[in-house]
Amino acid sequence: MRGLLDKIGVTPEFYARHEYKTAMTSLVSKDFTAPYKAELTKLGSQVFATLLKNIAAARNIDAGLLRHLIDKAPLSAKEALAENLIDYIGYRSEMIDKVKENTGGELMPVETYIAEKGDGRLSLPTIAYLVLDGVISEGVSSANPIQGEGVIGAETVAEELEAIGDNENVRALVIRINSPGGSYTASSQIWHAVKRLKIKRQIPVIISMGDYAASGGYFVALAGDKLIAEPLTLTGSIGVLGGKMVLAGLWQKLDINWGEVKFGTNAGILSANRSFSESEKTVFNKSLDLIYKDFTLKVSQARDISLKDLDKLARGRVLTGQEAVAAKLVDELGGINEALAAAKAAGGSKDGDKFTVAYYPRPKTLQQKLAELINGGPRIQAEKVISQIGLDIKQLNMLQRLQHDAVLPPFTINY
Repeated sequence: MRGLLDKIGVTPEFYARHEYKTAMTSLVSKDFTAPYKAELTKLGSQVFATLLKNIAAARNIDAGLLRHLIDKAPLSAKEALAENLIDYIGYRSEMIDKVKENTGGELMPVETYIAEKGDGRLSLPTIAYLVLDGVISEGVSSANPIQGEGVIGAETVAEELEAIGDNENVRALVIRINSPGGSYTASSQIWHAVKRLKIKRQIPVIISMGDYAASGGYFVALAGDKLIAEPLTLTGSIGVLGGKMVLAGLWQKLDINWGEVKFGTNAGILSANRSFSESEKTVFNKSLDLIYKDFTLKVSQARDISLKDLDKLARGRVLTGQEAVAAKLVDELGGINEALAAAKAAGGSKDGDKFTVAYYPRPKTLQQKLAELINGGPRIQAEKVISQIGLDIKQLNMLQRLQHDAVLPPFTINY
């Protein structure tokens, strides 16, 4: 992106703590920097090795042969069948018929199943299950199907935690985190709200990590009593970055002039019309130092790791779940089932005891959905106009992420 930004006169001015906090690499550098390449190579090799091992075990295929098949991919369905990668070739309707035949059951929509099953478990001991999915920000949570990325609003999460605290049947809480990070202030607010709930209700909190629980997402996880990650969860990213996009060159190309009146030496620190002054740069970097110090101190205290040892794990480094367990940043590997089992045991229930799960956020009523739709009208119209003039919403979404001070790079793993 840097070459494009240079052409249109936009200068990214960002600072990070430290060299492995690489979310803005594609904006500030034209090159594939060594730290960024090293991190992606490490993560990619671990993903590849784990997939290879699991597929070989699940399909009873020699790992060497599987590696050979991967190099020949993509394979046709017939080739996959011949190599024992799949069991059957057929249409969806044939698959459904086979399942019915094997089980003697009937196909039923899950909504119908739930409705017919009823809910006679309201008085049972309850495990609250709170989902935090998206980029962490101040204010209210939102799901944005247009941009494809949700927002975890600190204000909304605090309200959900209050509701969980008011449920007298709740014996434990599982927080499922799927977040690459976001605003440090908002992450700190959620961390504090979880701590407050634990003091108020004296209930255990189990953290279950999804695809991401990194940066601000990992910060929130520190409030838990036990941290459980998937083997390939991306976590850690203990660091901070921040800055702004300077549009001075763009305004010059467009022949747009700005004047400025300010009161206070650093009053224009967030202005996109000019670069940081020396005093603003000093103040801004001081704030990043303070955030990094606070972040690492909280990790050190929560995970009982000395700051000296933590420096080898922090500085923005991203770890997989299996690496994080070895480094003691996470307690154990597992998924949602393991997290629920841990919550049940920590909440005082024995094996075989019945319990129920209360899901949060609670489903919204029709009136709430309509209100959100009406209130979101101007934004939806604006995004429609943007798409019609040929701007890529996904690229705009990436730029929107720049407002967050501690977020993972928006890279994807294709497999």
